[in-house]
This record gives sequence, structure tokens and C-alpha cells, in this order.
Amino acid sequence: MPVPDPIAEAHRQWSARWPEHADRMAAVTSVMRVQQLLLARIETALKPHGLTFAAYEALRLLAFTRTGALPMGKMGARLMVHPASVTNVIGRLERRGLVQRRPSPDDRRVVLAEITPAGRELAEDATRALHEASFGLPDLTAEQAEQVTAVLRAVRAAAGEIPRSRRGRAPGVDFPAPPAERGSRSPSGVNSGGSARVASETVFTYGAPQLKFGPGAADEIGYDLARYGARRALVVTDPGVAATGAPQRVADAMKDYGVAAAVFDGVRVEPTDESLRRAADHARATGPYDAIVAVGGGSSIDTAKAVDLLLTNGGDLADYLNPPVGAGRAPAEPLLPLVAVPTTTGTGAESTTVCVLDVLELKVKTGISHPALRPVLAVVDPDLTVSQPAGVTASAGMDIVCHALESYTARPYDAFDRKTPEQRVPYCGANPISDMWSERALTLIARSLRAAVRDGGDARARGDMALAATFAGLGFGNAGVHVPHANAYPIAGRVRGFRPAGYPGDGPLVPHGMAVSLTAPEAFRFTFRACPERHVRAAELLAPGLERPDDPAEHLPRALLALMRDIGIPDGVAAVGYTEADVPDLVAGAMKQQRLLAIAPRPVTEEDLAGIFTRSLRLW
Repeated sequence: MPVPDPIAEAHRQWSARWPEHADRMAAVTSVMRVQQLLLARIETALKPHGLTFAAYEALRLLAFTRTGALPMGKMGARLMVHPASVTNVIGRLERRGLVQRRPSPDDRRVVLAEITPAGRELAEDATRALHEASFGLPDLTAEQAEQVTAVLRAVRAAAGEIPRSRRGRAPGVDFPAPPAERGSRSPSGVNSGGSARVASETVFTYGAPQLKFGPGAADEIGYDLARYGARRALVVTDPGVAATGAPQRVADAMKDYGVAAAVFDGVRVEPTDESLRRAADHARATGPYDAIVAVGGGSSIDTAKAVDLLLTNGGDLADYLNPPVGAGRAPAEPLLPLVAVPTTTGTGAESTTVCVLDVLELKVKTGISHPALRPVLAVVDPDLTVSQPAGVTASAGMDIVCHALESYTARPYDAFDRKTPEQRVPYCGANPISDMWSERALTLIARSLRAAVRDGGDARARGDMALAATFAGLGFGNAGVHVPHANAYPIAGRVRGFRPAGYPGDGPLVPHGMAVSLTAPEAFRFTFRACPERHVRAAELLAPGLERPDDPAEHLPRALLALMRDIGIPDGVAAVGYTEADVPDLVAGAMKQQRLLAIAPRPVTEEDLAGIFTRSLRLW
């Protein structure tokens, strides 16, 4: 007796049940065939690691769960196996030393387990292998890829018109509804040999701090803190900003509203794990405090976020670092109110949920990411940026540029798989609100960045750049950033002897905005084909007077290069001390930033990054 084709049988039953939707059912069948191809590639990529899809998915889930409690019903859906088989999957992983079972509760519907270091390492290796296997499709021509995309769009458009039962199951169809991959609630389908239909995201999120903007806004911080019930605040800043007197003026102004303040001026420009621990130790020794105020650039604001986290939640800094560098622990206790007062126009840290740092022992830049880190109030006072040196203005300005460009060209939010509410993350992909902020930021940059670098006393240019930094922060703080920022982490983290003018201290340093910009032209050449119209539109906003080149892929890189030369950014990665021999280490550092690379509009491999770094050694 021949083996039945489940997809064909499902198509037959659906078409008989709803003949008016026969064309759409054919589209569903086509998508399922593509998914079979993808699943086959997944299985092929996992085979050298000795993993089935179910085993890999179990490891991946355990790597990110804090409790180790795995509900068997949901796990069965995620692993594409019957719930009763979940314990068998976990048992096989335990025998290989990849997970460790814990005594289960009386509720047999829950499995308790935790991933071992060997299991985490294997999961990371398998994830890298899957990245290309799952999305590469090298044998699809551009025309075929467009046909698949058209089918997917048609299915999404039709999904709401296909009748479903209240449980999400097609009435009258004998096959079970497919497991909901990654928690999605998709239209009914069929589980054909493990192939499952994955619903696209339909929800994007947007978060931002309260904002106070304008000359003199910093004088009112005491009033705002008093409204939060604060009576004693810690002002966090770096030596260079402290030397301007601004942090002490902010602290003194708080007294008028009954808020006492102490100033900590030991922030390290480009924070490290060691400098953040020192700052937290100082806060513990001189506290208690009931509010934190960051006055400075991104380094001061990020340090304040880490201090707030460690004061309120305890543990070691490494507990909270993003995987795979750290444990990715989420804060369990509320943080103190954090007010961010940027004195540099660029980082956007006053609007974001991330804290960036160098891990010295690993020579890698990483971060902590959680919505609780977002400041409750951003106070943007352009008067505080007037003393910013030209080199700092240029570097911070390029950070604004790349924030706006990367969020504008990011993978769209509806190109991701559907998430459940608890899975939603701050970086959700390009969306209509983030697009609006990015476009406006680019318009202000085009008008004023060169002027702000040329003349720090230009009040209009300073005001424009402060507003551009805020707008870009509101955009990328929700959409996310991708390749240039991922590349910047190892560029800054592995620096040996380079140090630019205008920054306090005497150690080697590649400022964050500068590091981001050095590979940006090549990165946008790489991402161009994923969304050509957005790259062209971005170039027109950033350089409205630039003649459009014959090759549209060159439009945005040329706009960037012209701006970088005009404001004194170094000529490529080699100009800050790297050679071609360093490229493998730079690639390895960038590949660790999977949280960022996942936002890129097209998949990014090690080979892709190697090409971008190599071509960025010299830019002009």
C-alpha cells in the first residue's frame, strides 16, 4: 500500500470542505512544500551535531528559560512531538550530558531541567549552522524567491477568511492542527512529517521614557525627582563632563526641591565590566539612594543603568549580560527611578533599554538588555552640549546617523515569526512609528551635523543635533540596529593603540559612534538588495543634494562617505589600528552579537562579515 502524502490529503479534504477557497488552499499547499524543503535543510544542518529538530529546540528553550520548568503540552508543540515524548527527548539529552534533570513536581505535565555548559555550547554551534541552512536557499532564483513571497502574502491575506473552529482547528479535517512554532497562533494547517506553518507577526511594540526637552530643562530635575518620591539621588558622570561643572550644577539645583544629591565622577568612557562593578560598589558604600541621575554621554547613562540594576537586584554583573557571554538573567525587582541627562548628541541611551560594555577578559563588547533599564525620564538640554569637542560631536553624530539608518533598514516587524506576549522584546524590527522618527532624524542631521562639528557654538545646529539624537533614539530603541553596530563591538573591544582627540583619559579607545561608522558604508552595500527603496530613500534624506548614481546600491554608501570625510572620521578600520590579519577575530566578535544580527534585513554569515570588514579596511 503506498504511503499517503499528508499535504496532498489535507489539500483534498480542505478543497472538498471549502471549494470557494480552492485557489487559496493551493497557495497553502505551495507554502507547505517550501517548508518541507526548509525542514530538510534544518535536519541536514543538525545531523553533524547529533541533534534532531526536537532535541535542538529543547536545548534552545532551556538556554533561555530562567525556571527550567517546561510545560509538556507547549513543549510538545514547540518540539513538534507528542507531549508524552518530551520526557524521552530530555532523557536522551541528559544521557549525553547536555541537560540535567531535576526532581519533577507532582504535576506530571511539567518537566524540570537545566542546560549544562556543554549543552549551551552545542546549542550555540547548532544555531550558527542553522542560520544559513534555514534561510539561505541558495538554489532559489530571484524569480522563485519572489513567487514564494507572493504566495506567503496571499496566504496571510486569506488567513482571516478561512473558517476555523474556536480551538483554531479546521472543522471537518481529520488531520490535527499544526503545532504553533515559537508560540504563534497560526491558521490551521497540517503536521506533515514535522513541517509546520509559522504565522507572521502582526503586533509591534513601542516604548519610550517621558521626555523633557529644551534649554534649561536640566534645572528642573529636582522637581521631577520629588514627584517620584526621591529624597536622595546619586548623580553618575565621567571626569570630562564633571570638569565642565554641569553635573554639580544639576546636583545643586535639586536642593531647591528637597532632594539631596551626591556626585560620582568615576565613569569610564566606553565602560567595562570592571568599571561598572566599581561604580556599583561605590553606590553601595555611599548609599542608600532612592533615585539615579546620569549626566553625560552614553557611557555615563549606561553605567547608571548597571548601577541601578545591581543596587536593586543584587547578583554579579555577569548574571545579566546577554547570552552567550552572560546568563541573560532578567531583573526580578523594580529598579530605582533613573533620569538620563545626555550631554553628547548621539548615543540615544536616554531612550533605550540597553547597557553596553566591554568584557575585558574576553575582549568582546556586549550588553544587558531589558525593558526595566529604560530611564523613566529623559531630560535633553541642548545647552549642556555646547562644550562638546568637535571630534566627540563627529563621532556621536555618526552614532545618530547609524541609529536612524539601521532602524530604518531593519527587518520589518511583520517579517518575524509571531510571538506570545511574554516573548516580546524591545527590538521588534522596523515599524511605522520608528520609521517616522528615523526619517525626521536624518533630515535634521543633513541640515546640521557638519555645522555642529565646524562650530560648537552654533545654537541652532546644537539644538538640531540634540533633537536628532532624541528622535533616532526613539526609533532604534524600538526597531533595533543591526550590522554596523554588531561590527562596532569588536572594533571598540579589541582596540590596541588608537586614541582620538577630545576624549578624557589616556588609554586606547575607539569611540562607539566612530566604531559603528567605519563599516557602515560596506554594511549598507550588503543589505541594499533586501530593501532597495528604503536605502535610496535614506540616502535622499541624508544627502538631499547628492547626485543619484547610476547604481542605486551606491547611493547610501556615497552619502555616508561624503559626510564621514567632511567631519573627520578616520579612513576605515585600518586607520584605527587593524590589519587584514585581524579580520577573523573581528568577525568572531561580531558574530557574538546575534541579538543585533537578527534585526538585519537579510541573513548574515561569517563570510559576509569577513567581506564587510576586509572592504572596510580603507574607505577612500
